[in-house]
Amino acid sequence: MITEKEIILWLDSFDFLTYRKKEKLLDIFEDITEIFNIKNLINKRESILTIITEEEYSILKNQANEKCIEDILKNLKEKNIDYITYNSKEYPITLKNIDTPPYVLYYKGNKNLLKTDCFAIVGSRQITSYGKMVTEKFTKDLVKVDFTIVSGLASGVDTVAHTTTVAEKGKTIAVLAGGL
Repeated sequence: MITEKEIILWLDSFDFLTYRKKEKLLDIFEDITEIFNIKNLINKRESILTIITEEEYSILKNQANEKCIEDILKNLKEKNIDYITYNSKEYPITLKNIDTPPYVLYYKGNKNLLKTDCFAIVGSRQITSYGKMVTEKFTKDLVKVDFTIVSGLASGVDTVAHTTTVAEKGKTIAVLAGGL
């Protein structure tokens, strides 16, 4: 039996479904599990086509099967990636409070870091020597008082923040906009 968590994961697998489109699609159905039923997709076709194109509708309808979810789960398992959906109690409350929170957080490593006191350090990819010095100093000071350092893993300031955190034996979270 397909779970609500798996259906959210399935919906998240479609690049053409932006946050707003997912939100509008889910508004059409009384229960999220209804969107995975091909009969419901066919019955609500006209409403769905006000949100997505005919081609996108066809893709959605053709992928509404257990094999598709099994393939997604297999791919994640092979890459040692796990996920948290927005309706999970594990989902960070701070993310729920933003305008367009991700429906799914994919992660590797210790998800419990999401519940710690975090401090984001981001900046230029073309870091100056002064920027490097300041980033290292702030990072070391924050790690000493047990903050988890969050950054984007890009070159420049982000990389300095992560490498300094690791060198100081601190906790770090890399947020990748494009996913793992």
